[in-house]
Order: sequence, then structure tokens, then C-alpha cells
Amino acid sequence: MELPSLRRRPDAGNEAKEKARPPGRHLWAYLLPVLLAALAGLALLVFFALQYMQSTRSEADRAAGRVAAEALATRVGEYLRGRRALLEVVERSAAARKALQQGDHATLEATAGALAKLLPGVIRLRLVPPGPVRPDPEGEAPMGFAGVDMVRRALQGRRTDAEIHQITAGRPYLALARPLMEGNRVLGAAFAAWPMKPLRALASTAPEFPGSLWLMQGGTDGYVISARGEGRPPAGTPGVAVPGSIWSVYYQVRPPGLDAGAMTLLAIAGAALLAIAGVLFLRLRTLAADLRADMASLAALGEAIAEGHGAGEHVPITAAARPAMLLLCQLARRHFRNGKTSAPKLKVKPSESGGEAPPAAPGIQVEESDQRPPVQAPAEIFRAYDIRGRAGEELDAEVAAGLGWAFGELARDNGVEEVFVAHDPRLSSPELYEALCQGLAEMGLRVVELGMAPAGVLYYAMHKAPDAAAVLVTGSHNPPEYNGFKLYLRTEPVQGEQLQALQARMLEGGFQPCPGSRETRELRRDYLDAVAQEVTLGRALRVVVDGGNGAAGETACALLEMLGCEVVPLFCEPDGHFPNHHPDPGRPENLEALKAEVLARHADVGVAFDGDGDRVALVDDRGEAVWPEHLLMLLAADILRRHPGSDVIYDVKSSRHLAGFILSQGGRPIMWRSGHTRMKEKMRETGALIGGEFSGHIYIKERWFGSDDGIYVAARLLEVLADDPRPAHEQIAELPHSPATPEYQLPLNEGEALLAMQAIMAAASFPEARVVDLDGLRIEFSDSWGLVRPSNTLPALTFRFEADSEIALEEVKQRFRELLRLALPDHPPPF
Repeated sequence: MELPSLRRRPDAGNEAKEKARPPGRHLWAYLLPVLLAALAGLALLVFFALQYMQSTRSEADRAAGRVAAEALATRVGEYLRGRRALLEVVERSAAARKALQQGDHATLEATAGALAKLLPGVIRLRLVPPGPVRPDPEGEAPMGFAGVDMVRRALQGRRTDAEIHQITAGRPYLALARPLMEGNRVLGAAFAAWPMKPLRALASTAPEFPGSLWLMQGGTDGYVISARGEGRPPAGTPGVAVPGSIWSVYYQVRPPGLDAGAMTLLAIAGAALLAIAGVLFLRLRTLAADLRADMASLAALGEAIAEGHGAGEHVPITAAARPAMLLLCQLARRHFRNGKTSAPKLKVKPSESGGEAPPAAPGIQVEESDQRPPVQAPAEIFRAYDIRGRAGEELDAEVAAGLGWAFGELARDNGVEEVFVAHDPRLSSPELYEALCQGLAEMGLRVVELGMAPAGVLYYAMHKAPDAAAVLVTGSHNPPEYNGFKLYLRTEPVQGEQLQALQARMLEGGFQPCPGSRETRELRRDYLDAVAQEVTLGRALRVVVDGGNGAAGETACALLEMLGCEVVPLFCEPDGHFPNHHPDPGRPENLEALKAEVLARHADVGVAFDGDGDRVALVDDRGEAVWPEHLLMLLAADILRRHPGSDVIYDVKSSRHLAGFILSQGGRPIMWRSGHTRMKEKMRETGALIGGEFSGHIYIKERWFGSDDGIYVAARLLEVLADDPRPAHEQIAELPHSPATPEYQLPLNEGEALLAMQAIMAAASFPEARVVDLDGLRIEFSDSWGLVRPSNTLPALTFRFEADSEIALEEVKQRFRELLRLALPDHPPPF
């Protein structure tokens, strides 16, 4: 049978079918993806090049902005030093000393007026003798409450910073106060007001840079003293503090535009794009011609086979056509030699998809024995905001490994790849730590082992790597037989329902291991350097440090020495036996050794830490323990001076004096539930810069991370105390005090605390009192208050009382004794 000629004209039916067929792909369909990919690559290259150029410019502009801000801050500081130097005229004036000694108002006014003429540009000068200071709204430059506060500080011989007063009244002026001394005795104070015009002009003298400068009082949302540029600095704008004032210079750089270099780069990229398109077009035309030539050769070979004559010489132009052309040439020559004109039959290999399909390749499977088994963990160790139990009984290596699997799986499900782990010096901690780290690594995490370290070092690591997880193996302030775990995921504490979910994961088991890693890292030095850069002491202090044989002692001593203190270590060697006292500075009996050492060494102050260093206690120079609420007052007053109107959080166990004191310092007091995770949540919710608990947990967000880092808090307390030349006991004596008790504990069996609390709430009836049930039951009477609440860390109820007098204190304690007899008759009161 002869093959039909390839050149014959198709009939009408075939012609219609041919027209109905798709026209086929154009060569552009094959080359277009390549072209688009090349264009995309070029565009990305140009984009990143522009980004790099703009980033380089931005860095240079930011550096120039920083230089300009520092220069302006320096000039403002020099201007203030000049104004302060003028006040030395007043201090040297015999007339001023005489007027202050007489104390007569008319004489003081007349003398101040005469001296004001010697001070160029001053609006008004006041001479204030020791004694009560009151606002003076009369005349030029009225003196309000802010001025009264400055004068009081000056009369105490303390440093005063420059401030702008009378802002809301629309008549702002520069206020400076200076103590007038005779030897070591304060004769009085000078309070001077200068006009704003020279200050407002200073911004224009700063070096030029592409952006704006603002000289501000009260942060980025405060008062604009001087500016070069429009508007106000947005939140988060970098700033430079002005020495000798409560001001800062903020700077913002304008986003860079396209400069000549960027335009040149775009022009080069455009030319390259045109060149690529032109070359591709020319090569495509050449390829099309070569393909047409090869197709003509293939058609000729087909004709040769069909007509039974020689194939002739055919050389393929494109490599893709070579195999087909060789095959057809062989067929043509074979048919020509044999004289056959019938077409060869093409044998097609049967499809492997027909008939019974072969078995699919098995996937990678993990044998059931590779999966991690369920772990039975007592439900009572999963507490409100951490895991806590008796080591060897409720907590062991098996539970720690199971927790590592469960928490590792949770972290991995949340996209976390790295986890920091540290532990305290308890005897059971190394075993739990090792099992936990191994369990975390078996879940595919990169485990960074910090070893024995205080909580502050772990918090520092956690906030420097905010996408990581963290675990602290610690029993905190509990007795030596206890231990536990504090867990964090992306700086957020794991608590409540999340802890219950971890228990459920442990009970379910079936954890699928995958390769992880373990590495040891030393971050203590980085932490110490970071704190030392944030804290500066105005004078050297002699400090006794009671480490309680916990994890914080050695690190705290090293930090205080870096800050210039003379440090006397006490029980700073880590020892899990805690041979000297329990690592709980909240109990008065645990501070006795520190009190004695402070007196024996004539120290300025003593500080004590708990087992993991997240709590701090203080003893003054007279060997008296300072209530934690008074520590919060000291720190809050210091922070509110720079951030008036800020929120201050305190817990239900704290003194009723806190609310009034915070209001008097210009803050907003907020009472909240006890517990470090609850306090941290409330601080994030409100934006508070400081919070504190009666337990000694204090959280500082200003200049730090807002975590309960006892070592950092101790450094900030020393910074406040060193800023005042008076001894610690005099500074603390100014704070509001009233008779109060420490925290009492009523031990119960595991699981009984909540039931006991319910019974007490049902029996409580105090119609004449204000009842606060925010956390437990706080009963506030007119002259006293008492609190009962379940402990977050132990199976116990805790109590605390405060009153206006010792008699009222005993009365409120008696009311609670009667309440306990009604609700829990089998449990004698612990007070």
C-alpha cells in the first residue's frame, strides 16, 4: 500500500478539519517566560540597588541628624549653664544672705528686684527662705506648683533641672532654681524666670541636615520649646537628652528622593532592558528561520520515504531536529535500497498506565517506636501563671522532658525556631534543666543554653530575640524542696488555659521528633553592659548585697561594682541548700542578717534578692527594712517627673497610701491583681511605665523591658537614692507611712485554697466597708483595710493588713480572725 503524497491537496472535509485545529504555539510563547524572568531579575536588581543607595543616604542623613541634635543639645546646655552661672551672683551677694536671714517678705522682694538688674535678660527673680513654699500667682512669671516643687528641691540642697513653666496659662518662661548655701547650710533658694525668645532661636543654629529638629519638654507628645521644621515629632522619634534639664532634642530625617545617581541607574537599567529586548528579537528571528529550514528538510525526507527515492544530504541546523532527521534519513535509505514503498509501521510501547498500576513509592514514615510517649504530670503543678511543684515527687526528669516535647511542639506550631533556657541553683534544677533542653531539641528547636543565670539575663535574651521562646527552671522564692518552670513565647508569658493545654498535650503524647540542636551561650556580660549603659549613680554608695545563695548575687555584685559602688557581698555564692535563710526577701526574718551587716559595715543601703533574682528588697542605712510599696513610690516619683500623667500599676496587697501619693506626683494610680504575668499584661494594656507588687516584683518600662528584673530595679533604686545627698532613711521618711503587717500565710492541702476562698467570701459581711474583689477579698474600712487571697504559687491563703494606728490595725486583724472562725473553723489564723 502506497503512502499518499505529502503534497497532495486536502479535500474539502479535511480542509475544514485543518482550519478547526488550534493554530499552535508561537515561538514567543516559549521565550516570553524567559524574557519576563529576565525583566523581573533586572527590576529586582535595580530595586535593591536603589534601596541600597537610599539606605546609604538615609544612614548618612540619620548620622547628620544625630550630629545636629547633639549640637543643639550641647548649645542649649551651654545656654543653661550660662544662666546658672548668673545665679552665682545671687549666691555671692551679701544682701541676699542678709535678706534671707531676716525672712521679711518686703525685704526679700526689694533685694530680689535689685539683684535681678544684675542678671541680663531675667524676667523675675525670687528669693525664698527655708520653710513652707506656696504658689505665687501674682506679677510677672507666676510661680505655680511646678515652681514650688523646684524650690522645695533646692531648699533640700538637691539638684534641680531647667523646666518651662506656665505653659497652659499661655505665658511660658524658662525656670531655674538654685540653693543658696553658706558652707554646708542652706540659707534659701533663688528662683529665676527667663524669657523664651533666646531658647526658641537656638534650633536655627543647629547644623543643617535633611529633616526636622524639635526641642521638647515632656517627650514627643509634650511642649515644643523650639523647632526647625513643621508639626510635631511622632512617637518613637530618636532624641538626645539636654544636660541639666528635663528636655530632649528630637530629630527626624526626610525620606530620600531620587538623586542624580538614582536617575543614572534607572537610565542604565532602561538601556539594558531595550538592549535585552532587541537581542532577543533578533535571536528569535534567527531561530524561526533555522526552524523553518529544518522543517523543510524533514518534509523533504518524508517525501523521499513516500516516493521511494534517495534521501539526499540533509544537515540539521538546530540540535533539536537532529535525532528526527537522522531517523528519517535511515528510513529513507532503507526503503530506497529495498525498493519498498510501504510505510514502516511504528511500534508503540504499551502504556504503563494501562492494566494494574504499580504500587506507589512509599513515603518517609516514622516508626511508632520513634514517637514520644505520653507523660503523666500532676494537674496541681499547672498553676495560674507557671508550673510549680515538689521536686522528686511532682516534678522529675520525665515531667521535664514531657514539658520540653509539649512546649517545643507548641513553639514549633507558632513558627518559633529558637528557645533560651536558664536555671536557678536549686539541687534539682540541673537534672530538670538537662531533660527539658533535650526534650526541646528533640522537637526541632535550636536550644540556647544559658546555664545558671538570674531571671534578668533570660529576660534580656528574650527581648533581644523577640521571636524566640524562653524557659526558666526555678522555684523562685519557694522552699528548697520546690521547683518549677516559667515559660514565655515571643516575650509573652504562657499562663492559664495555655498551661492547661500543655498538660493535655503531655497526656496525649505521640510527639513527632525532628532534628534540633543545642548550644551554650554566655550573655551575662552583654546584660551587665546593657544595664550599666542605662543607669548612672550621682555618687558612690556602699551597698551590702544579700544574694540569698540564689542565682542573682554574683551578677548583682558585678553590676554594682561597674556602677562605682563599694560592694559588700553576703550569701552571694549559689547554693541549692540555701544554708543561711530561705530565698524569700519578702519575709522579715530573712532580712535579719542583711540588717546586721548594713549596720556593721556602716553601709548606705542593703539589697536582697530571691532565688532567681526577679524580686528585690531594700534595707536603709539604719538597718530598717523598707516596704516594697515605698520602693515603688521612690521609683514612680522619679519616672513621673519625666513623664507626668503616666499610669502606675500596683497590686491589691499594697498600701492605700500609694493611690494618693501617685496622684500627688502627677500620675494615674491603677490597682490590679497580684502575679507577675497579670501585672505585665496590665502594663501592656495601659502603657504604664512602672508597676509593682508587695511581693517585691517591680516592673520598669522606662529605659528597659518592663520585666520584673530585680537586679535592674535595684540599680534604678540606687540611682534615685544617689541623686539625693541625704541618707536613705531621710529620703524614705518623707514617704507616707502607717502601721502595717507583712504578708501572712495559712498553709492548706493541695487544691483547697480556692474552696477555702469561696467559703470566706460566702461568710464575709461588712456592710460598712468597701469591698474589692478584684483578687481575693480586700475589705477597706475608714481607718484600715485587710486582704485575704489564694496564693498563686503555693497551696495557701495569704493575708495582709494596714491601718491608721496600731489600735485600728489590731481591730481589723480581729475582724478577720472572726471571719476565719466562721468560714474555716478548723484552721487557726496565722496572725
